[in-house]
Amino acid sequence: MGPAREALSLCNHQINAFFSFGKQLMNNNKKAIDCVKSLPIKNLLLETDAPFQTLKGEVNTLPQEILDVYKEAAKIREEKSFDAFCVTLEENMCSLLYE
Repeated sequence: MGPAREALSLCNHQINAFFSFGKQLMNNNKKAIDCVKSLPIKNLLLETDAPFQTLKGEVNTLPQEILDVYKEAAKIREEKSFDAFCVTLEENMCSLLYE
């Protein structure tokens, strides 16, 4: 977890990199939030690391909590269309896995 400027530096040097964020967005992690705001959407992925990435007071994370991460990231980025945001992130994952 580095600052957004480091991630942006990789993107600016045309390095095809993806940056993944999870429930730390809901834990007020300032570096993660800044990265999600600043990075181009084509470089973003979201995850939960279920069951291990928990919020304070939680015992575990369920896989279906990924929807909460998506909603938080869309809110942080002030995305106008949640559905379009989700489609783009799905395309990112496909790009990572199949290209």
